[in-house]
Amino acid sequence: IINTSLGYNDFDDNSQDHTYADMDGNTTMISIAADIAASKGILVVTSAGNDGASAWKYINAPADADSVLCIGAVTPEEDIAYFSSRGPTSDQRIKPDVCAMGMPSVVSGTNGNVSISSGTSFSAPIMAGMVACLWQAHPELNNMQIIDAVKRSANRYSQPDTIFGYGIPDFYATHIYLNTTGNIDEPIDYLLNVFPNPFRNYLNVEFFAKSIEIPYNTKLEIFDLQGKKILDASINENLNNYMVTKIEKTENFSRGIYIVRLTANNQIFQKKVLKL
Repeated sequence: IINTSLGYNDFDDNSQDHTYADMDGNTTMISIAADIAASKGILVVTSAGNDGASAWKYINAPADADSVLCIGAVTPEEDIAYFSSRGPTSDQRIKPDVCAMGMPSVVSGTNGNVSISSGTSFSAPIMAGMVACLWQAHPELNNMQIIDAVKRSANRYSQPDTIFGYGIPDFYATHIYLNTTGNIDEPIDYLLNVFPNPFRNYLNVEFFAKSIEIPYNTKLEIFDLQGKKILDASINENLNNYMVTKIEKTENFSRGIYIVRLTANNQIFQKKVLKL
């Protein structure tokens, strides 16, 4: 993984300045080099740039490269930072790709103490660190699959724009989704994860839903294959969009296949599990 918090559009020698037309991913030397690195299997993370409030306003090279992960900056309220450079590329691709905290970010100060500062120079390495954790957990994926998974987990994936890109990623949702499905072919809308599977003495039920809030009195049921209800429980707490609960003393369950059903906001989610 390479992070570059460096971006180019203008130089001391004005004759060397880049134009917006150059931001097509295939013109500037650094963008070409970034794509070469990606072709070698390196995951390249780049800052979008801090020109969002300037006359230029657009991303800087190498953020325009098509095989890099370009990072904008957001505030704690998930608003775009005023300085975060905008897209699209000159050939009309979505940029930035995603956003991370950049106004402010916690940084190591020049005196060695913890400090705060703002910029996409900091949101990019934050994202690079998160990407490193995800890739370490899923080493079977290549660099471009990891980038795709990060985009798909983001909160604006279905409606990307040239300010936030695909939005703010949810790395935990991506992780449990990949653990369960092993693929990244669909956006992450919801996930019911039941483990261990097969099970013996206990069962964990984990639920993530991007589009709904998990309400009080969420219903959790377990049925055998004949439709007999083996367990009926309510989860009496408001958990926003994530919950995990442990079902113990399942050693008395007969061997065989069971259906775990969770009902939240009148939506039903099911998973098959095997009792040994």
